This record gives sequence, structure tokens and C-alpha cells, in this order.
Amino acid sequence: MKKAFAALLCMTIFFQSVITFAYDDDNYTELLNAGGYLAEIIDVIKNNYIGGDVSTQQLLEGAVKGMTDTLDEYSEFFNKEESDLFLNSISSEIYTAGFVYQLGADGYPVIVEALEDMPAYLAGIRAGDKIIAVNGTDLRDKSLNEIQKLVVTPYSREINFTVQTGTKIKSFKVKTKATQNATVRSAKLEELLDISPSPETDKIRYIQITSFADKTGKEFSAAYKQMKVDGVDKLILDLRGNPGGVVDAALDVCRFIVPSGNIITVRYKDGSTENITSNNRDKSLDKIIVLTNEYTASASEIVASAVKESGAGITMGGKTYGKGVIQSVIGLPDLGNLKLTTMEWISRNGNPINRVGVTPSVEVETNKLLEKNVESDAKEVKEALEIIGYKDLKSFQEDNKLTVTGLINQETIDAINIALYTEDFKNDKVLKKAYEEIRRADSA
Repeated sequence: MKKAFAALLCMTIFFQSVITFAYDDDNYTELLNAGGYLAEIIDVIKNNYIGGDVSTQQLLEGAVKGMTDTLDEYSEFFNKEESDLFLNSISSEIYTAGFVYQLGADGYPVIVEALEDMPAYLAGIRAGDKIIAVNGTDLRDKSLNEIQKLVVTPYSREINFTVQTGTKIKSFKVKTKATQNATVRSAKLEELLDISPSPETDKIRYIQITSFADKTGKEFSAAYKQMKVDGVDKLILDLRGNPGGVVDAALDVCRFIVPSGNIITVRYKDGSTENITSNNRDKSLDKIIVLTNEYTASASEIVASAVKESGAGITMGGKTYGKGVIQSVIGLPDLGNLKLTTMEWISRNGNPINRVGVTPSVEVETNKLLEKNVESDAKEVKEALEIIGYKDLKSFQEDNKLTVTGLINQETIDAINIALYTEDFKNDKVLKKAYEEIRRADSA
């Protein structure tokens, strides 16, 4: 199982679209027959099933969910309630318990950070706790998308968490809280690195985009204009961990920092293509460095690839996720919304991104997490312990109040991975490298 860190919400790349149903003569009869067959099946179930009453609405929703399950991992059906959550996520307004989690070695999510002012922390949930179940649903081997639907709600709601703390199993009732977090954060480098303010650092601005929501373009515009007022001519744009979001928002960002020309090329079902362009002629930025990692995905890959291939700047860090397809949101009256993969995009210079990703101009290695079946004496375990300041497993287990065996197990793997994640967060090698690169370029 591939490990991944997930923040409060995982989003996918999409255009919001209005699509009407249209049939051509060749497939009309086939579709008509399929619709009649589905109606017959619904009738048979309602008239013969003895496991409880089911409505036509329930069966129809189940049928549509089954259809999307046969497609790619990005296509999905949302019923009315799920649509509220999905559409709220676009506007950056969601309700959460307030924690960051990692998929643990045994398939259960493990809390990496419980935000201090949020309900989970106030209820007593802490980093290192393992979430066993949500509202009675066992979370073992659930996907990030499945977990998201259980822990993020469209309005305030009480969630029952079953949590393992050490060897004890505890239950928590947590009421979700509204979050309207800005997706763009701007800072001076001396606020992030152990450096002193100087005329040199005054020329550099750090901007982080956590996801692309409908307000991201306006938020970035404000940060960019302030940067220009302050006389800044060098930008470090952090897209690490950005899972994507609204394509139009990513294009808005590109039109500030990508020179005139193509941003991406979109290919449709019928084979036709469309170039999405920038007419930006602003050359006031001397240097742009885009920070990426394996969780930089979809809409954020549009920005990273366009900056790199236009020559406006470089990318630095790790290779991106590789999601180069676009989903359209199709409203289904009285039923919900269908998120359907309808387009593929390629980069400014014609390079495919889907399942390929964007290779960084400058690669910077970060701490690698331990995999599920690693052996106690493996080189990776020794290296991981050295990074977090330990010589052996026993001392790590003692300090972290784990069962002291000197042998690796799932509980110890999860604890080591959390420590590695925390170390990466504290000692930001990628950001430090970006600063070094800017200084080197200035002195050249």
C-alpha cells in the first residue's frame, strides 16, 4: 500500500461545466433499451427484495455509483448530501474535526497533527493516535477519498471516532467545525528560515498555495500585487502537498507568472484540442522557483509545468504526482452531481503529464518513509533512526512509550514515519535549497 499524507481535504482537478444530454441516431435505440432494462431491474428489486424497503431514488443512486466505479479513479457520483460537501470544498468552506493524518503501515490512518484550536484536539485526540473507525465504519485499507467522506462534512455534525492510543481503545464524540482557510499564504523568508532580514531577502517573497479553490485566483492576485508594491523581484512558489482543485484558478495564477503563449493544451473525447493561453508580458520577476513533491497533483502540475517549460523559472524538490486529466461536474436534476473525466491536458511544450508527472529542474531528496514489510535490520530502518536521532529501535520505542522489543512492527513503523515527517517539516531542506539557488544566481 502506498503511503500518503493527507491534510483536511483531498481535492481533484476539474472544470465546472454545464453539459446537456444529447443522443445520436446510432446509439439512441441502445440507450433506450438500457434505460428500460434498468427500470425493469428496479421494479424487480422493489417487488421481491425482503431485506427492507428501498426507494427508487436509492436504487437509481446505487446504479449511477456502480457505473462510475467501472471508470477511472477520478470519476465519481455524489448524491445531494455529498454534493454539498463537494461544492463547499470548492469555495474553501468545509466542516472538519481538524487533524492531519497518514495512512499507517497496517492500513489505518494515524494522526500526524491535531490542530490545537480544532475539535479533535479539544476532545483529547493527539498525534500518534490511530483512527480505527468513524461512526462504526472500520477504516482499515480505506482510500483517502473514502476517509474524507467520513471525516469532512458539509455542515456541523457530530462524528463518533474510535481511536487507539498506545494499546488502549477510546471513543470520542467530536462535532465538526467550519473552516474557511485561505488557500494562499505569503511570507518573508526570515519568517521561515533561520536568516536575518537584509536588502537581499527583502527582494524575495515566499507564497504557498495549499489548493486551488474558487477564490485562489483573487487571493494570489492580492499577494502578487503586494509583492510588486514591496519591490520584490524573486518568488518562491510552494506547491508541495497541493492536491489540485479548480482548473480555472490554476490558470489565473499562471497568467500572472507565465509568459505569453500556451499554458496547456486540452484534448477532448472527439479528438479535438484547445490551447489555453497566457498573454502576460510582465518581465519584472527576475527569478521564480516552484517547490514540488510527489503530492503536487493535477491543477498544481499545470502551474509547475507551465513555469518550467516557459523558461519563467525552475521547479525544485521531487517529481509530481502525474494527474493530467480533467473532470467536468455534471448536474443530474433531483439526483446529485456527476464528476466525470472528460478531458486530458498536455504541457506547454506538448509533454504528457498523466501518470508521468513533472520532473524537477533541481531534485532535492527528503526523508523517505518506511514501507509496510520492512525488516528490523534493514538499512532503511537504521537510516531513519539516525535522521531522527536514535541509534537503535529499543531506545526509540522506550522514548515513544511503545512496546520495547527492539524489533520493528506496525506501531513502531507508524511512529518512526511521524517523526520523519516532523523532521522534514522542521528542517525544510527544499526551501533552504531554493534560497541557496537564488543567492547563487545573484552572485553569478
